[in-house]
Amino acid sequence: MGHKTLQMPSGPRIAPEPVGKSARAHGLSPTRARRRAKLLLVVGLWLLEAAMVATPQSAERHTLPEGDPPQLLPMRCGLELPPVHPPFSVSSELPPGTRSWECIPSVIRSDGVASFRVEVDVNGTVNGVTMDQITELLVPPGPAPVTLRDDGLGEDRVADDSVFTCGPFTYKTAIPLPPFYQNDASSPAGLYTTRVGFVRIQEMDATVTQFLLAPEVGLLRPDIAAAGTATLSPEVMTSDHCINVRSSARHTQRTLRFLGGNLAALTGAIYQLLPDAFDILVFFSNDKIERLPRNDSSNFVAGLHQQVLTNFTGTGQSPFDASGSYGSTGSLLGINLLDAWGRGVVSNNVTHEIVHQWSAWIDVALGLTDGSPHYSAFSSVGSLVGGFVWSDHGVGTFLRHCDEGRNGAHHAPPLDLYLMGLVAAGDVAPQHVSSGGPPLDCNEVISNYSTVTIAEIQNRHGLRTPGPATALRDFRLGFVVESHDRLLDPTEMTFYEILAAHTTRSVPPADLDPYLGFNWAPLTRFFGPGVSWRSDVPTPTDTSRLPPGSIAFNHPNPFRTETTIRFELAPSGSSGAAVQVEIYDVSGRLVRTLLDMPLAAGPHAVIWDARDDRRRLVPAGVYFYRLNTGRSVTTQRLLRLR
Repeated sequence: MGHKTLQMPSGPRIAPEPVGKSARAHGLSPTRARRRAKLLLVVGLWLLEAAMVATPQSAERHTLPEGDPPQLLPMRCGLELPPVHPPFSVSSELPPGTRSWECIPSVIRSDGVASFRVEVDVNGTVNGVTMDQITELLVPPGPAPVTLRDDGLGEDRVADDSVFTCGPFTYKTAIPLPPFYQNDASSPAGLYTTRVGFVRIQEMDATVTQFLLAPEVGLLRPDIAAAGTATLSPEVMTSDHCINVRSSARHTQRTLRFLGGNLAALTGAIYQLLPDAFDILVFFSNDKIERLPRNDSSNFVAGLHQQVLTNFTGTGQSPFDASGSYGSTGSLLGINLLDAWGRGVVSNNVTHEIVHQWSAWIDVALGLTDGSPHYSAFSSVGSLVGGFVWSDHGVGTFLRHCDEGRNGAHHAPPLDLYLMGLVAAGDVAPQHVSSGGPPLDCNEVISNYSTVTIAEIQNRHGLRTPGPATALRDFRLGFVVESHDRLLDPTEMTFYEILAAHTTRSVPPADLDPYLGFNWAPLTRFFGPGVSWRSDVPTPTDTSRLPPGSIAFNHPNPFRTETTIRFELAPSGSSGAAVQVEIYDVSGRLVRTLLDMPLAAGPHAVIWDARDDRRRLVPAGVYFYRLNTGRSVTTQRLLRLR
């Protein structure tokens, strides 16, 4: 098509304005609000893109949005940008020409008591750092502008290390926490994210610079129960649906910025402890790295797909197997990376990168893709990786619908389902590509177009094999949070556990199919009937690798009559360690004390027979067991079935 820098609907992903309070305030329906916002933003971002292409290194010469939500900045998929930057060696230090920010902890309870600090690594010498325009949801450590310090005092940990710190920040309880993530009722309740404030860095030459994405923090409603966790090693902790990996190199963010991240270091730590059971790993970002200047193209990357295994044909991809490099033995298909918070943790972004496992690799000569690989913005594919749905007038003309495609959709289009091997070729209608100008108007009638048929795709790439009878239909996602030089605290782990579990939650039959857009909705209906998605973390299989003092596993889980909890104690230097194993219900009430006595070092096991301290059978439901070794405390969830 030859318009890569101008195909904004299929290039940078653009958020509609939040459809909720703001839409109602303007008297718009959600559908009209989305269309209006997309039209205005596409026009504005076209101009922004043109300016950036003209002078790609002039960060402060072009004004970028500052006060808008992070989705209003151009959002690129990493596959649209060739990794043209030179590789960097992986170390714990930030690469030259980069800066970072991190909130520690990254999530707090909205109770007015829990607090966090902001750390900004300027990676060099500056005159000072301040923060202003602090969100009304937070109580700052002082009046704005707040000065970040690098003197080793207060919240700052080390003097003169180029890491500037401010805090503590707490939640302002006078303002109710918004009820849903991203203000969307199909997203998890009791979770929210907010911008903290804008960081201003006073450079040595008296100029002032800032980040493209201002620091953000997660918020969790106080009454939400903490997720059960198990510490499998000093570097790995798990909950029911989430894995936390500690590292010092920020591999997730480095990879998103094309800075030479080593994802195999993270996956290797996972596969040393957990079975090779994941089809796709999804990495959340717990902090943020940006290149200088702030409008460097890599800073706009909101998500990135890395192909690990291609064990199918007919999609335009060549057979490929790099699974062994990541510690898998032919199970892991791909790895997807999400940028931080509201920038990357949205449904259209995570599902966009999942779809890339199979879609939009078709030969660009057919005219259906733009070569990035994404479907052309001017196509009728209607996919989260490009194009929009067209409705047929029946007289040779079509109407373009901006609500279904690239920035959001209710369902995967037939072409994507075919490339996944889920439907037959006969289920894919001919696809069209507008040969007129950019179709900015969502109500524009399209009469000048070319057509691409599934037969043409098959002639170019062959039949899709395996087909619907034997293609993979049951998928397991592994959600991973990489954290910098620490394991997450219980509040952080609970936040990510809820996000991961919600992604693969079953939608009640009476509910409408969720719209996957700038929200965090379940994807379980997106790919149609007969396809299943799960995100539970499998039980460790090799307990000899677990560190002393950690829970190895409980089995079976779920259970009906009894379950066995196994753990190992490290040598304590004395005759034995005092150990407690207790069962709690979801309200936090102690149900049963299974063990309370000194134990010698080594492996141990205790059985719970589903009875309380009065020897009564407990009702079916969720319970937690708590192991206190005297050195560490670990909790894990278990489920008793009827």
